[in-house]
Amino acid sequence: MEETFDKRLDYDEQIAHLKELGITFNGVSEESAKEYLKTSCYYFKLTQYKANYNKNKSGKYVGLDFLALKTLSKIDKELRYEIMNLCLDIEHNLKVKFLDHICEHSDGFEPIKEFYEENEKDASELDVKYNGVKDDLKTNYIGELIKKYYSRMPAWVFFEIVSFGTLMRFIAFYQEKYNFYLVDNRLLNNIRDLRNTVAHNNSIIRDLKSKDSNETKVLGNYVALYFDNIKSDQRNKRLQNRNIADFSSLICLHLTLIKDNKKFENLKRIIDDIPNRAECLKNNDLLVSSYDYCKKMVDKLKM
Repeated sequence: MEETFDKRLDYDEQIAHLKELGITFNGVSEESAKEYLKTSCYYFKLTQYKANYNKNKSGKYVGLDFLALKTLSKIDKELRYEIMNLCLDIEHNLKVKFLDHICEHSDGFEPIKEFYEENEKDASELDVKYNGVKDDLKTNYIGELIKKYYSRMPAWVFFEIVSFGTLMRFIAFYQEKYNFYLVDNRLLNNIRDLRNTVAHNNSIIRDLKSKDSNETKVLGNYVALYFDNIKSDQRNKRLQNRNIADFSSLICLHLTLIKDNKKFENLKRIIDDIPNRAECLKNNDLLVSSYDYCKKMVDKLKM
């Protein structure tokens, strides 16, 4: 039985529909579930986690209780907040390292000029931003910077105004042109996707079953380098999933650039605590094996 969204369902109808899908209410009463949907997590977001469960021949989910959806939602939220912090660490560190190299090997202006000359898309985006703020007397911080430095922009201003996507393209451009290799852009692609996911408050453990990862070989080498406690068959299997591949990229790139394991303390606390609050998830082999992989990663991080 597939989900249909051709009409709005009230809360009673949402509960009824969940029951039709085979979802039980043993760990949470139907009334408590309705209250949770009203005040804490809406139906469409909460039910994304059901993709981690199998269906029987009748199309009903097997072994899925509402409590499991609720638990996954809470864990996911905590992970998103901490992952965002780690993504920001990486972004800031990249800017610091590249700015240091730029200032040592140029006047700080020429690489930005060259980048915009060779990247029409980013130059056009800057033009649009400038045209939007040039006559505005009440612009924000970034708008003021664009107005002031549009015609001749130094790297230290460029890093303040660009999106992560533009930053990635600049890094690819700069590494090749100036022979300064610091980071593999294939891993940065994963960081960008993960950063966008958590920044838009989208679920990151909504579907651990899909084999939708774009790049596993390079990432697999990084995971093997840092985490010799993860066997190759487990590594290769888990990295086929985009969400886990993105998470692994985050850990590996953070270790490569920042080299400060104390930054992982909150993430380790969240992951270490999951068994104490997730008894309802232990009947799901996919969730258990995915957790085991992530737990091995954080266990290897010596604080």
